[in-house]
Amino acid sequence: MKALILAGGSGTRLWPLSNTHEPKQLVRLAGDYSLLQQTILRCQAMDVHSEILILTSPIYEKQVRAQASEVSTKLPIRILSEPCQRNTAPAIALALSVLASESSVELINLFPADHYIPQGDWPRLAESLKRAAHFAQEGAIVTFGIIPTEPETEYGYIQVDSSIDITKPNPQPYFPVCRFIEKPDKDLAQQYLQSRCYLWNSGMLVFHPETIRQSLQQHVPEIGHLLTPGSGNAVFEQFHQMPNISIDYAVLEKTDKALVIPLNIGWSDMGSWESLFKSFPTLENGNVYLGANPDQWVSLDSDRSLLIAHHSNQKSIVTIGLEETVVVDSPEGLLIAKRDQASRIGAVMKTLEKQSSQEHCLAYPWGNMNIRWQKTSSSQPQNSPLVLAEITFHAHQTLFVSAPESGYSHSLSLYRGEIICLGEENRYQDGQTLVVDGTVILKTGSESVELFQFGPLDVILAMWEGVESLLEGIEEILPLLPETIAI
Repeated sequence: MKALILAGGSGTRLWPLSNTHEPKQLVRLAGDYSLLQQTILRCQAMDVHSEILILTSPIYEKQVRAQASEVSTKLPIRILSEPCQRNTAPAIALALSVLASESSVELINLFPADHYIPQGDWPRLAESLKRAAHFAQEGAIVTFGIIPTEPETEYGYIQVDSSIDITKPNPQPYFPVCRFIEKPDKDLAQQYLQSRCYLWNSGMLVFHPETIRQSLQQHVPEIGHLLTPGSGNAVFEQFHQMPNISIDYAVLEKTDKALVIPLNIGWSDMGSWESLFKSFPTLENGNVYLGANPDQWVSLDSDRSLLIAHHSNQKSIVTIGLEETVVVDSPEGLLIAKRDQASRIGAVMKTLEKQSSQEHCLAYPWGNMNIRWQKTSSSQPQNSPLVLAEITFHAHQTLFVSAPESGYSHSLSLYRGEIICLGEENRYQDGQTLVVDGTVILKTGSESVELFQFGPLDVILAMWEGVESLLEGIEEILPLLPETIAI
């Protein structure tokens, strides 16, 4: 069984701790390891996997590779980069397309990279994965439901038959899924808890690749038709045109093959400040301290608060008379909020993004580039902001492009026009993605071409400032060029 870790999210619900430069799966909340690294260690420790695949966004690929290399591993790790950020259904389709060319077919165990499970519960999870593998081999799509401990409004739920009491021992370890339910309000969550036939949706799955492939073809043909035999790189090339839909919406809510295995383990999706507060041990006065150096906090008459310092600065931080408050100090910003109000951060994110966004336009002989980015955070690698570059090539251009060695995937997504990669004679049109690996020669036709690229500012500038515009007729000398010119 292969472990597939989804690590491409860029959630901002935990701003300023998690942000577009450093999402929560890459943050070291407590101790030496990030949530991603803990997920890798968990996959190794459970001894049920043959390989780990990590699927991430191009803008996080370098950080993911660095963190994966820090974790000593007894399993091979492959890191796959999405052409752009999409939801879980396209991400799974991309993984299936990569695995389709392999001779051996193994079950897939899907894990979100940003969830937390205490190490003491890993053996119990491993036993459930082994049971799930049996059902998945028979064609089931197996999910895992966490037995609720409180009326939680931040999680989705899975309903089983009302005759089942999931809090009591049952002779069978699995149940057919009746339905998947979105996050409820407080009253409904209380009803779910009391009914004892609802589970928290953990987002973990076990399935056979063919089962999901057929399910995508049946329920989401705009994704599934790209997974037919002989489709080659169709998923990658058309990835950004796929619907931005979760695997829950795409398949699990529609299929009759979904089974759920109840789990009585510690688990959190780390999706809110309250979930962080509940996931870590409290110290004096019921406070939770997180960060590189919790000792820098000095609290006087402050109770039941979440106090986080996410930076290397050793300054002292003093709180006096706080009750049930969240205080987060990071290079990205400072958050102070009541615990029961902190989830409203989403309501101000657009304002924060507008205040911190910057834009700049560059002109070149071959076209122009409009760059947008957020303010630089000192937590970023090389202190270079991640940017969206909108690039325009003039018509009738032949360009010699060399991608710098940076650890990032150089993915160019076309949204208007057509471009030809000479030598290979590959044509790329609206909606397709071209990956530049090494050196390429690109040619535009009678119309200009527009595309966009994500990545660190310094890497993108290094790539395009070195572009040379070649003379017409370059096709005639292509046979004389080195064979290394390819994508």
